[in-house]
Order: sequence, then structure tokens, then C-alpha cells
Amino acid sequence: MGNNGINIAIFMALVGLGIKFTKNWYLQQIQNRILARQKITNELKLLKARIQPGFLFETLQALYYKISSDKNQAAEMLLKFSELLSYMLYECNDEFVLMQRELFIIHEFIALEKMMKETKLTITDNVSNDINKKYIPSFILLSLIQNCVIALHDNQHKEPHYFDVKIHTESNMLYCKMNIQPADASPIRDVYATIINTFINRLEAFYTNNYKLEFLEEEGKFIITMSLLLLDNFLPNKIEEASETGYAYAHV
Repeated sequence: MGNNGINIAIFMALVGLGIKFTKNWYLQQIQNRILARQKITNELKLLKARIQPGFLFETLQALYYKISSDKNQAAEMLLKFSELLSYMLYECNDEFVLMQRELFIIHEFIALEKMMKETKLTITDNVSNDINKKYIPSFILLSLIQNCVIALHDNQHKEPHYFDVKIHTESNMLYCKMNIQPADASPIRDVYATIINTFINRLEAFYTNNYKLEFLEEEGKFIITMSLLLLDNFLPNKIEEASETGYAYAHV
């Protein structure tokens, strides 16, 4: 009887420890996800604070010269610049943005760059009508294209041959391919590699290997391809985040 009592006590103690360990592990997992989301939020704020100061300066400078030479085009440039800036500062407050809106802003950015630089920038898209309610993470597609274009213009050699970007959707997938032909690939090869690594880290926070982002070089030409899943809605993530936050802080 005594041994049975001891065995039962040991068993109950082990069960108690197991429950406590499981609960602590579960709470730790919740806290890890909360910290990951906070990291993404902080990165969004940092990205906003670092909105390409060179791009802002060059745009304002180009506007200054255009006002005296071509007021109509200057007005068009100002509208596109305002649209782009407003989108990046105010419409990208959430972790996800509407794909349709992002695509429109990308077209505006390419058009603005062509007005300023008069270089061979082309964009073509073949997207289905059902992207109207699809979402992608903020500061992914637009920022990737923007960084790649600006890096090409920052090259100290003569004007680049061309920059071509193609975007299309199929089912719930987004596909983007950039063909970049610089005048000289050597000075900016490492710059593009750094850009890609930065965006891989950001994509990993959202998709955890369920995406594709590749950087290739062929005969002095850079090829960047990206594919990722379009989301139907991001509200469930917000609901889950609120529930986890409340539970974790109530039990720590």
C-alpha cells in the first residue's frame, strides 16, 4: 500500500511537471510569434524612414528643372510622385496591402522614372480580375522593383541598356521576372546580391520557404525571379494576433 502511494505520488508529480512544461512551451511559442510580428512591424517603420532619400532628392530636383522647361510634364510628374509618396507613407501601415493597388503604384513609379531618367524601362502585366481582393505583404514587390531600378541608375557608368519587368498571376500565385541589362555589371553585382538577401529575410518572415526569389547573371545581364502566394484576406492573422497577445500576457 505504501509503495502504491509513493508510485501514485511520483506519477502525479510527473504529470504535473509535464503539464507545466507543455504550458510553458506553448506560451513560449506564442511569445516567439508575437516577437516575430513585432519585428515585422518595426521593419515596416524602418523601411518607411529609409524611403530612398536619393530617389526623393532626384525627383524633387527633376521637378524643379521640369517646371521651367515643360510645365505640363512637371504637373504630371508631381501627381505621380504624390501618389507614390502617399501610398508608401500612409497606405502601407498594415503588414499586407491590396495587390491591385500595389500594381497600380508600380506602374506609376516606372512612368515617373522614365520621365526623370529617359531610360528604357518597361513593365508588362498579365493579371486576372480576381486580384481585386488579393493581398501581398507590404514593401515587397514595389520595394524590390524600386531598389533594383535605383541601383541601376546609381551605377556611375553610362545609361543602362534596359530594365524590363513582367508580372503575371496564375491561380493564387504571383510571378515577377526582371531582366536587367546594365552598361557594366561588375560595379553593381554585389549591390543586387545584397538587395536580394534583404528581401529573402523579409519574405521568410511571412512565407517560411513557401516562396521563390532567385538572382542569376547571364552574360552581363541580371535576371531576378520571384513567386509568392496571394492571400485572400489578412484579417484572420489580426484576430489570431490579438488572441495570442491577450493569452500570453495574461498567463506569463
